Amino acid sequence: MAKAREGDDRSQHLCTLTPSLALYDVTPPPIADCDQDIERVRSTVATRVDPATQPLPPPTTTHRQPPRNAPAFALRTPLSRIPGVDLTPVPGFQAPTLHVILAEVGLNRPTWPTENHCASW
Repeated sequence: MAKAREGDDRSQHLCTLTPSLALYDVTPPPIADCDQDIERVRSTVATRVDPATQPLPPPTTTHRQPPRNAPAFALRTPLSRIPGVDLTPVPGFQAPTLHVILAEVGLNRPTWPTENHCASW
């Protein structure tokens, strides 16, 4: 937003900056409430593995920044506990991606006739 203030301060630019700042100020609390609801519901899902008796190995990749739109709570442990296997070592499957896939498809996924049907989903 600081860069948006540099240079050409025409009225239409300033007109859009004020509502954008107001929206930015009110967005975090509802997102935090949604994260709490997700965590509450996630904790009620049946588990296939107990993380206390079978701890996860260290992550295979580290990221400098958390993925965009990542929830405020840790996902890796619950996402391995629910299906019974840690899928985060699979290239391209970070915890937020797996969270979406499990939320959309679940563990009892529909049977796709071919892998192309699955990929197009």
